[in-house]
Amino acid sequence: MPKYILPWISMFSTYIPLLAAFILARRQHLTKDIKILLLFLGIAGTMEAIALGYGMMGRPNLWMLHVYTPIEFSLTLLILSYWHRDHRVRRSIRAGIPVYLALYALTKIYQLEDFSPGALNYLTRPVSQLIAGGVAVYTLQQIWYFSEGQLHKNYRFWITAAFLLYNAVGVIIFALTVVKDHQSLFFLAYLHALVNIAHNLLFTAGILCAVRFKSELAE
Repeated sequence: MPKYILPWISMFSTYIPLLAAFILARRQHLTKDIKILLLFLGIAGTMEAIALGYGMMGRPNLWMLHVYTPIEFSLTLLILSYWHRDHRVRRSIRAGIPVYLALYALTKIYQLEDFSPGALNYLTRPVSQLIAGGVAVYTLQQIWYFSEGQLHKNYRFWITAAFLLYNAVGVIIFALTVVKDHQSLFFLAYLHALVNIAHNLLFTAGILCAVRFKSELAE
């Protein structure tokens, strides 16, 4: 049971920003970006709970990443797109969603990835994380460039940093999963849990900042 302590903490950390979002909703009207983030966190928390349950029962749960990856990618890019002033940039980021989904579908149709219950999506997931991480870097740069006040008081900064941390480290973790050593795989699982906790805390900081942050409504 002790080996599941960190994954349990990781799972429950997903609900901390959800709680913060509910606090925000009681204080002021939620903008579209925060509403989509709320949906993102709700799906993430549900998937983590199911995956942990499968793991504790000794049943393969890696197939869930195949289902979750396109959802995660689409919502991440949609959220980040709201924070660009240039409408052409917004449209370009959002256009990447159907393109990726089409490539994802082709990958499955032509069986370029193993979709068995215990197989990782070694192609589509790292591609999604590389793209999402790149968009997060550019978004962070734009937030910094156009920020009129202190950056740490801008809720977009914290949430974008959370997306960047999760996707950047996620690519590295995914690359190392080719190692078949059992101990190494456990280490990577714990590292993923720690990163998940950290990025959920960054989400929480961003949502709490949004309680006081006065910004234009997301379109």
